[in-house]
Amino acid sequence: IKIIEAMLANAGYVVAKGVFDAASFGVPQFRRRAVIVAVKGGIEFAFPRPTHDPGFYRTVRDAIGDLPPPPSDGSEHPDFPNHRRVLVSRANLERLQHVPEGGGRLDVPEHLQLPCHRNANGHRHLDVFGRLWWDRPSGTITAMFDNFTRGRFAHPSQDRNITGREGARLQSFPDDFIFVGPKKDVARQIGNAVAPALARAIATALGKALDREAGGFQEMRERMMAV
Repeated sequence: IKIIEAMLANAGYVVAKGVFDAASFGVPQFRRRAVIVAVKGGIEFAFPRPTHDPGFYRTVRDAIGDLPPPPSDGSEHPDFPNHRRVLVSRANLERLQHVPEGGGRLDVPEHLQLPCHRNANGHRHLDVFGRLWWDRPSGTITAMFDNFTRGRFAHPSQDRNITGREGARLQSFPDDFIFVGPKKDVARQIGNAVAPALARAIATALGKALDREAGGFQEMRERMMAV
């Protein structure tokens, strides 16, 4: 970051940087992002203030509680794009059926646990086979959220993985934003994105800074023309 700051400063930019949790900007997900904004000297930019305080964060229920279950055969839901059930093996389904809301692989009976998990029950990968909590934000939606064996990506109460549409909502994408491609590509597009609500807040702050600068130039131009 210091190298980046030095390069930008040499090019005449002023750098603002910070680390922001998307949950503080209305995203129903705990997701920290480092953000760097560089503007030409003279433009006054300030990052936006959080819009949501702890205790008022949007939750998984707020985001996906109204969605119907996806079709059981793995086909696309007729009313919600990308709302497709992830089909899993019978063994993984049996493991998940033992996991309560907010639980994880430690809730899976020992005889069903994978050997690598039985050998590391105290300290590794405790979120795998994990269910989301209804009334909390989700954890970070990664590029592999389409597989609950990779993290806490199971539905809070239904015995299934969350769908692409549910992951998109947890990222704050609107329903009219449709993702195309194979399942893995869709998960990657959703999981790797900067949450739109956070991006919008930062872009709005930058737009206001540029508008103020443009307004200043316009006022100076009008005064010069009047003279």
